[in-house]
Amino acid sequence: MEKAVGGEQWGGGYGGFGYQGQPQWAPDAGRRRTSPALVVAIVAIVLLVAAISVLGTLLWFGSGNSSTQSAAATSTQFVTAEAEPDSADSASTMPVVEPAAPAPAPAVPSTPAGAYQCSSLGGGPFARAGAGSSATSCPFASSVRDSYLASGAGGGAATISAHSPVTGTSYTMYCAPAGTNVVQCTGGNNAVVYIY
Repeated sequence: MEKAVGGEQWGGGYGGFGYQGQPQWAPDAGRRRTSPALVVAIVAIVLLVAAISVLGTLLWFGSGNSSTQSAAATSTQFVTAEAEPDSADSASTMPVVEPAAPAPAPAVPSTPAGAYQCSSLGGGPFARAGAGSSATSCPFASSVRDSYLASGAGGGAATISAHSPVTGTSYTMYCAPAGTNVVQCTGGNNAVVYIY
């Protein structure tokens, strides 16, 4: 028994194949048609996944900055909490470092015995000049101090030349330490100058 399909013979004895061994289906029977609703649903899902990815990335990087700031604030609070002396866990606390006290200013010695103060440049070392004999004028004592400071001796021995405003003459003076932060200079016409 044979049926005619589309003008061709269909042989029941060949298992659904035509004369030449080819399946006899309609031309569009092998393809599935995609419905427009399915295409729209797939596009919507892809867009939704992309939006979630972008949003997640923005939140991840945005929360990174705020978490860094909150971590910094937390660590600041943690260090402050650790500075408390009655902290329970002393092994994990950082030692509290007290600020260093300013170094005391060097003591300015008092006017040496037998001398009188003539001038002062301020509070630094060797800023004051004193006359140690009746042959020494205060203007000359100040000149000796200025020459000694200009020599750079800084408390050590030095030989200097100092001009006397009273006599108008320059004199050679020999200076040497005479105690802590005290220098005694002698020379000229029995002049004695203390720099302290």
